Amino acid sequence: MTPYKVIQGADGKYTITPAPGQAVDGVTVFIDAARAMKAANDLNKAGDTDTDIEVETTIVPDEVRKVGNKYYYVYAIEPKDVGLGEEEPTIYFYYESDYLYDPAKDVPLKEGISDIADFAVSFGNLEEIDDKLRGNPLDLLIEDIFAETKRNPYLLMKEEDGAVNNLGEDVGGEYAVLYTYLEDLFEAKGFDTKDYDLRSPALLALSAEERAYASALFLGSDVKSNASLKALQDKAMLEVSSLMLRYGLTDMDEDLVEVFYDLRYKGQLNTQTLAEQFRLAVFTELPGYRDPKITQAMKDNNIRMSQSKAYMKKVDDRIMSKLGKQLGAGFSKEDKQYLTNVYGIEGGEAILDAELQEIWDSNVAEKYKGRNYATVMAGLRPVLNREGNFDENGRDAEFVQDLLRSENDVFKDARKYFLSIGDQGAFNKMASTLKASGLRNVISGGAVTGLY
Repeated sequence: MTPYKVIQGADGKYTITPAPGQAVDGVTVFIDAARAMKAANDLNKAGDTDTDIEVETTIVPDEVRKVGNKYYYVYAIEPKDVGLGEEEPTIYFYYESDYLYDPAKDVPLKEGISDIADFAVSFGNLEEIDDKLRGNPLDLLIEDIFAETKRNPYLLMKEEDGAVNNLGEDVGGEYAVLYTYLEDLFEAKGFDTKDYDLRSPALLALSAEERAYASALFLGSDVKSNASLKALQDKAMLEVSSLMLRYGLTDMDEDLVEVFYDLRYKGQLNTQTLAEQFRLAVFTELPGYRDPKITQAMKDNNIRMSQSKAYMKKVDDRIMSKLGKQLGAGFSKEDKQYLTNVYGIEGGEAILDAELQEIWDSNVAEKYKGRNYATVMAGLRPVLNREGNFDENGRDAEFVQDLLRSENDVFKDARKYFLSIGDQGAFNKMASTLKASGLRNVISGGAVTGLY
């Protein structure tokens, strides 16, 4: 970078000239032309001089506007440059100066600035521009600006027509957040979230959860150095993982997990709405409003919500307790998956119990109605185990169903059944009974009685 030196001409006016090789002292020799020019201007003003200083510079705006003795170096940001639709207005920013430099004389010069005032942001005095932004700052930073709008969608929020911010400014139809961001970027004002709130009614209108995320974004996107973003990230992870454990969905599709996490992290869902959307995603047959982003993500990725293993087990256990294995065998896997939906509504288990009770009552004898398989069998098992080698879920499963439909005496039916199938336990019991009745000699041999 070539240093520039402030010199005084024969007419007493100050100007600048390149000073290659000379040491920069910040008094007469400066690191660049902008700083030298500012010093020259200050000296000229101090001496009550007035001049149209023409120096070598690279400041070439899109156009120059003139209002009185002031010049406005105007640059334009086209909507497409920052991801807006073509129907949106062009955004302008400008630098002010008392001088019209040589290169700028070749660009369009217009009188007045009122026609673009609603879509323009001032970045201060041209002579104070940082050397890194020499030329069109937008050309140098457009990629960063575009990336920032992608990272922080709140930058592209458009204010409602007629909106007035807390500074009393009419910002209707404008991109107040973007203007504030650009102003902070080029003027390095160090704006915090309160400054954005003051300037943008749309930002203030966000939900508490969205505002928390937006406020954190304005502090930077590096989670390691941004404690606010890190806290939001941790909270979202904890809530989503807790719901996965609650519903027994530790094997949920990773893409769907990411959708839930992203919506919660960015504040589009709060704790309550996240839990509700998760419930509706788990219990797919329940009525309710489902977030389009979630349903679209499931459709795009061909995701079918994994059935909760915990709730499937609950349904299985309930069927077994109410109906038993044989009667409950009529439920297919799809039937059971459907029944898991009852656990997604308040009092759902009672509804399931009522449905199962109706099935039970229509398939058992009158004396067993109003009860269930578990309680009935708790009373029958001791009887059946005494009459034979009872195999409830194997050999004797059909007999159990016959018994449950019969009004006959259980003892007689059981004894008859076990003897008819040649159950060894039944024969042993019969032999034991005969022995206890004093008929041992008859069974052991006929020599004593002469009977064969």
